Amino acid sequence: MNLNRSHRMRRPAEFQEIFSKGNRNSCSIMSVWVYLKPNRPTKVGFSVGKRIGNSVKRNLVKRRLKASLKNLLPNNNWVLMVSAHPPIIDVEFQTIETKLNDLLIGAGVVFEGDM
Repeated sequence: MNLNRSHRMRRPAEFQEIFSKGNRNSCSIMSVWVYLKPNRPTKVGFSVGKRIGNSVKRNLVKRRLKASLKNLLPNNNWVLMVSAHPPIIDVEFQTIETKLNDLLIGAGVVFEGDM
């Protein structure tokens, strides 16, 4: 799945909806909120706060999260929001990918054989 503009959450109302209706799974480096929304394309949002570091570090984390999600997402019906925690900056890309996959499996978004 491509994370083009139509698949990204942009408006504050979209983020509020996932916070109020979604389920959260967490690990030491990130949290993932998921919400099943039937008959809609999958939408993804990222939250990388200033606690992560300066803009260079935040953008690096966002690029890594997008690259990790690109191959894991289902085609339709899900709204996802990924929030990075400060230890993520010291973690290798492979670890981010593995942890994100584990969180999505735990949330029921993807299954063991999908990766």
